[in-house]
Amino acid sequence: RVRDYENRTVEEFSVNSNVYMVRITPSAGAPYYLVDTDGSGDMEWNRGQPGFDMQVPQWALLSW
Repeated sequence: RVRDYENRTVEEFSVNSNVYMVRITPSAGAPYYLVDTDGSGDMEWNRGQPGFDMQVPQWALLSW
């Protein structure tokens, strides 16, 4: 699923209706990825909640 916003494009990648990765392409800058590490299909946002690991955006440094 692809959603366009004013300042970014969000692409969701899924298998069997479970989202495993989201690619965000800002209008200015390099695209970055958010990955579902536990395989639940639910992209958790745990901002400021103690006891949860923080998901850091990932950038592709090299591709061919």
